Amino acid sequence: MARYAPWILLTLLGVLQAEPAPPAERPAARPADPVRYDLLLNGESFSLEANRAVTLNSEEHPGTTYEVALRIAQLQPLRLNSVELEYDRGFAVTDDRGADVRTATFEHSLGFGLTLTDYGAPLPADAVKTVLETHRDLREKLYRGASATDVEVSQPFKKKLAHATAQGVTVTCTDDDGFGLTSLVLVIEGETFCCACLVETFDADKEDALPLVERLLDSIQARAR
Repeated sequence: MARYAPWILLTLLGVLQAEPAPPAERPAARPADPVRYDLLLNGESFSLEANRAVTLNSEEHPGTTYEVALRIAQLQPLRLNSVELEYDRGFAVTDDRGADVRTATFEHSLGFGLTLTDYGAPLPADAVKTVLETHRDLREKLYRGASATDVEVSQPFKKKLAHATAQGVTVTCTDDDGFGLTSLVLVIEGETFCCACLVETFDADKEDALPLVERLLDSIQARAR
């Protein structure tokens, strides 16, 4: 059995914490976006609501007006320990803020989920292999334990992302209600980082889910210091 330094063992433990709930168990709703914002213009503070164009009258400079509008961006940034990314605001995000191994979970209102574990630094090749195989085996065991049928595991593949490279496998099955499920298991690597990623979606939702997932994955890059 391969032996790893203690910090690498900790990263492998992070794999066990990176399992999202099955799609059917995820809440359909996400937290509401804030409605009212404070805006600072030329030293004056104004309160205004999002997605509205308004005229603001300056109290400090009579006769001065500002035509402003505030819109919530569809893509929101997230910085983890060694990577940063952008996600669609249809995702509700949970960040465990781990100091060494940090996991963010993205639950989309459409019913699919993604979990990203940031290991804080690159991993040796044998540790990367172990992370990928552990994720794969956990997913397969979960599906078989839930009485899923037609469980299949793909051959490993490699994928080039915009700012990183990934290697992964897919695990597919039919759940006990007859719905197809697909899990995408990835290890994403850059020069200064390594992340494990697990995506799960119903097959019927792939057309909506995959473009949002691919856009998130392509945004993953080394965190700016």
